Amino acid sequence: MMPSSKFRRRLEVPQYLYEQLQRIAVNESRTIAKLATEEAHRWGHSYVGTEHLLLGLLADGEGAAARYLHDRGVQLDEVRKTVERHIGRGQTPVSQELEWVPRARRALALAVDEVRRLGHGRVGTEHILLGLAREGQVVAAGILDRLGIDLEQLQQRKLTALSQLD
Repeated sequence: MMPSSKFRRRLEVPQYLYEQLQRIAVNESRTIAKLATEEAHRWGHSYVGTEHLLLGLLADGEGAAARYLHDRGVQLDEVRKTVERHIGRGQTPVSQELEWVPRARRALALAVDEVRRLGHGRVGTEHILLGLAREGQVVAAGILDRLGIDLEQLQQRKLTALSQLD
């Protein structure tokens, strides 16, 4: 089911990108974007940020990004505890449609850029992880750094290791 054009405009994600993201099948055809939104709701946040994208990648559990992170000791529960400590829970009721922060939108755009640069045919979870790494000074990058993931090394290795996981 394709989200409304109003929802896509809020994401500020082009149609072709949203269609690519829709192809990432996780947990009975939910997308990483949907999982990220669910995480934002879970935390009572009024926005979807890079931390929610990271949580969505890990909640997927089966994609290349989740496997890459799990192989390096990063677990969903640990990331949730880190979010709790550093960001906390929201205090106000959250509306159904959440605003995506500019850096989260940019991380998705960088994921699409990785696909183009590498000549891959689809946006995979590994591309979203690389998009988060390339965006740099964002909440998700700080969390990964605290958990021992070297983002510079991840970017240098590109998809060599990640694509082998798929």
